[in-house]
Amino acid sequence: MGEEAIVPRKETHAVVAIRVERMQRLVVRWAHQLLLNALIAAGGVVMLLPLVWLMVSAAKPMEEIFTVPITWVPKKFVFMENVRAVFEAVPFGRYYFNSVFVATTVTLMTLLFCSLAGFSFAHYDYPGRDALFLFVIATMMIPFPIVVIPLFVIVKQLGMLDSYSALIIPTAVSAFGVFLMRQFTMTIPSELIDAGRIDGCSEPMIFTRIVLPLIKPALASLAIFTFLGNWGSFFWPLIVIGKDKYRTLPLGLTYFRSNYITYWNQLFAASFLATIPIVIVFLLFQGWFYKGMVMSGFKG
Repeated sequence: MGEEAIVPRKETHAVVAIRVERMQRLVVRWAHQLLLNALIAAGGVVMLLPLVWLMVSAAKPMEEIFTVPITWVPKKFVFMENVRAVFEAVPFGRYYFNSVFVATTVTLMTLLFCSLAGFSFAHYDYPGRDALFLFVIATMMIPFPIVVIPLFVIVKQLGMLDSYSALIIPTAVSAFGVFLMRQFTMTIPSELIDAGRIDGCSEPMIFTRIVLPLIKPALASLAIFTFLGNWGSFFWPLIVIGKDKYRTLPLGLTYFRSNYITYWNQLFAASFLATIPIVIVFLLFQGWFYKGMVMSGFKG
């Protein structure tokens, strides 16, 4: 009886020690996860602060914007008055339409041309294919300011200055987009495309019914990158656009700032309105965007 009473007590101590060790590991893991979440949350707050300050400042009167300490709740809410002043000061609606039209058109053209080029580089074999692809990739190494003058001369000789064509056509295809589409399209098995040919699909049908549905994450990622890039583009529109009716939002925002006075309340209100389409585009494509980031290896 004595031995039977001692053996279970030793086993109990061992089990308790194992449980304690497991609990300690679990607590350490929870602590690490909590610390990681806290750091991520702090980073998110830091990144959101400028946007929150922009939104709050868009609703303040001008004399309240730079008060110290910063007030996060406007003492006098004048957002609609600031927005009305923006539309009265400049043709803001025209600038808004121009930016939406140019960014949307460039995005659609980029998706079409880059996906076609990527499909060609990935699944067709023709002389000079690899050399041509390397040439396309090499153009990514050339800074844009280097090609500005030749590009401007070409646009001028074609008579496209002060037109939507000057804003859209030079940016309708990007080397990065071709590279991204080619990498994604290469993941589609050749057997799947050959099966489509055996079933009687033409090459355009293979592209539209087999390839495009399988590269939706890449298309969403490229759409977000392209739209954001063109939405905030300032340098190229500044060079090729002189007429007010073709100006885009980044150019229009400069009207609120001068050497003598800057209407900060109107500038913040206009900037806040300019961020709305970006948020909408991201919310529409965020699911595909995350998949594209994971599949392309852009995740951390």
